[in-house]
Amino acid sequence: MDLILHDLDEQSFSTLPWLNTHIAFGPNTRLHYCEGCFDCWVKTPGRCKLKDEGYAIPHKLSQAERLIIVTKLFHGGPSPMVKRLIDRCLPFFHPYFAIRNGEMHHKERYPQSFKLVFRFYGSAGPAEKDLALGWALAMAVNCNTPQPEVHFYENVSDLVMEVAK
Repeated sequence: MDLILHDLDEQSFSTLPWLNTHIAFGPNTRLHYCEGCFDCWVKTPGRCKLKDEGYAIPHKLSQAERLIIVTKLFHGGPSPMVKRLIDRCLPFFHPYFAIRNGEMHHKERYPQSFKLVFRFYGSAGPAEKDLALGWALAMAVNCNTPQPEVHFYENVSDLVMEVAK
């Protein structure tokens, strides 16, 4: 199963071929902002206290074979909408730390690993793409996943055409 976090409008998303093989969260998801309260680590390990649609994201991530992030390239990273979805993944991780690649990162709460796929769209120069690539690589280390797959598209139409192939 794929877990997709995206910021596409409903029409663009509905044209993509993965509709029956995924669980997706996007702009229509009823979602509070992460409050940074750490209840998901201390009081209710692995579960967010916010009872909205984002509550299911960490559990779905624990079952996913791939996490696909589809986002407009926004200053070298994800759009605010997608960042908000990613923040709600926090209960997926332990509050304790481990050293990976000589850096401190959160320990895994679940033994399963998933593949990370990034699909950035929007006009961007080489410097912004380099920032996005660095961010994607850092996220892969944080998630203790293999090398991520990273794609760049000039616009949503190009993304849709490529994914539909």
